[in-house]
Amino acid sequence: MPGAVDIAYKIGITQWKNALVCMELVLLFLLPRVDPVSGTDPVLIGPLLVSTTVNQSLLRLYDLGSAESYQIAIDDYDPYLGSHLSYRYETFHWSPDGCNLLLQHTDGRWATLSLGDFAIQDIDIPFPRFPPPVWAYDTLSLTYPLARDEASSTEIRSYSVPTGEDTLLFTVEGGASPINWLSADELLFDHEGEWYLWRQSTGGIRLFGTEEFSIATVSQQHVISSVASPDHQMIARTLSTPLEDDLDEVNQHPGLQIYFINTGDTLSIDFFGTYVRTFVWSSSSTKILVTTFVESPYESTDRPGIFYYDLESHEVYPVSDYPSLYDSEYGSLYPLWSPDERYITASTRIGFEVYDLVTGSSLQLHEVFDGPFQFVAWSPQMDYTHEPC
Repeated sequence: MPGAVDIAYKIGITQWKNALVCMELVLLFLLPRVDPVSGTDPVLIGPLLVSTTVNQSLLRLYDLGSAESYQIAIDDYDPYLGSHLSYRYETFHWSPDGCNLLLQHTDGRWATLSLGDFAIQDIDIPFPRFPPPVWAYDTLSLTYPLARDEASSTEIRSYSVPTGEDTLLFTVEGGASPINWLSADELLFDHEGEWYLWRQSTGGIRLFGTEEFSIATVSQQHVISSVASPDHQMIARTLSTPLEDDLDEVNQHPGLQIYFINTGDTLSIDFFGTYVRTFVWSSSSTKILVTTFVESPYESTDRPGIFYYDLESHEVYPVSDYPSLYDSEYGSLYPLWSPDERYITASTRIGFEVYDLVTGSSLQLHEVFDGPFQFVAWSPQMDYTHEPC
């Protein structure tokens, strides 16, 4: 909201932090404040775009179905923005039904925000900040690690949000942390650098993938960055070659490589000779969204800067006629898929946009996310009328 910044500077507030506070005060008067007591709760249709301000005192919701914007004062709570092995970038931690958001208080306490009544519920269990707890596959429970005996062993436990019941799932020697529930019965977890599957119905544990596969295989010095697909069957990665005269410096390879965990095969993807800057998988693991650059992340290109690759058709599709902005003065805003893979959000040089891949149209949301918002993400549920919170 440039006008708010201009006013802030005209009245003599020259420090950046003070300008952000001024902008948030203006936002408070522009949008309805969600207040369960006054009966102004929004009726959600979905899908939702959610973001927080830089100091994370406000949560902004934009309902794509109703075209309504709402904001929630969350005070000293922060939506947990933790990096996850399943994702290339930090992301919100949603319950599987899309109705609960994991929060952390500034003093380290954990809580959940319900989109049903917009109430914040504190959690009595002192979860570690990293690795963070993960939501179960289809229940309102959180799976988390608890180190025992000076980290000589780790308990993987489950906490029920509705009841507060805390249950031991299994114990392993050494360090371990849950990664993701692949089904209601299978938990993928990291154990000292290797991935394993725990089956709840039998209690059995086995190595994930082939004997030749390990995280070290895809994290060697020639790999710039890598991320597993949501089904954990593939890993996308950008590669490099060390310079002969300086092994600490590398030349990045154009394009992207897909590594297939179960077979060890690889697939190289070319994006018109450009270099991949950011990449993120779709929820079905059939598409991957990338932003590219020509010679450096800061140079523009005449070609579209946002593409996606379809692993079923083996085609590359352009998304935007504008290069994506990698970061802004408020933080990084990466292009993201909607859960149903119909929409893509991106912050470009002309502002924040939503692209509809079915109709080929785009929706500009510059006025909704024009303030000091540091991250914009999709809710995991697309239709809140069918399954309301």
